[in-house]
Amino acid sequence: MRKNQVILSPASMLCAVLEAGRQIAQSERILQGFEFRNVTFGELAVVAAEESGIGIFLQVRRGTGSKIDESNWQEFTLYSEQNDDINIEHCSGLFQIQYQTNNGDGDYEALEEARAIADEYKRYRADCKRPVSPEVFYQDWKSYDIRWGKALHQ
Repeated sequence: MRKNQVILSPASMLCAVLEAGRQIAQSERILQGFEFRNVTFGELAVVAAEESGIGIFLQVRRGTGSKIDESNWQEFTLYSEQNDDINIEHCSGLFQIQYQTNNGDGDYEALEEARAIADEYKRYRADCKRPVSPEVFYQDWKSYDIRWGKALHQ
């Protein structure tokens, strides 16, 4: 929170996308998780203390890009409607709903992936003791196809 302002954090934006994904997930299948790609954070969603509020909207639609499997990926855009009916984009990207599989191969692959993620987390946790410059921080995120708007580079 800045002085006299409320800011919608990037984490809360992604939580909104996860909730939308949960709502559109196939109810007859067991939800395992979500995967994000090409996430971009643009302008901060800011509500000044003297304003009565802003409208926040999340649009989700089946992926349409040529590099993605259109049946599995969803495109999302989170934007706000400010005064004078101006729409400002705050976050966009792709997400995929992942379901549990019943075959043994899928379970083994999921276990191996979970172990790899746990090992990577331990490595990051050990590296976390050293300072990281903002330039390196944002470059690392960019390597995961997550881009932060200039307003967040402070």
